[in-house]
Amino acid sequence: MDQKNLFGESDTQQHVRELDARRRSRLSDPITSVEGERHIHKKITKLHTAMLSVADAIPRTARELAERACPPGAEVESYRKRVRELADRGLLWEVGTKRCQHTGRMGASYVRAT
Repeated sequence: MDQKNLFGESDTQQHVRELDARRRSRLSDPITSVEGERHIHKKITKLHTAMLSVADAIPRTARELAERACPPGAEVESYRKRVRELADRGLLWEVGTKRCQHTGRMGASYVRAT
């Protein structure tokens, strides 16, 4: 029988969660990056939902979407990084490039998949 850890997970559940976290990180990533991913993994569903709620048919850069989704006091960068994950899952479509309203640089633009 698996013993429970401080978070109420069995050893097996913790191992599966850790393997899942490692799949998102590169083998060359330092342990601090792997730990950072574990931390953000707890929030990821909330971040994905927020990003999808602001995406529509108007092409926007990742930063523009993040600025719209990010509540006051939260880190915009945490939201911006989720765009590629959503695009890889087919929930956002990359539709070209445009100049970002926040950075002034050219970047990929995305719309919500229909």
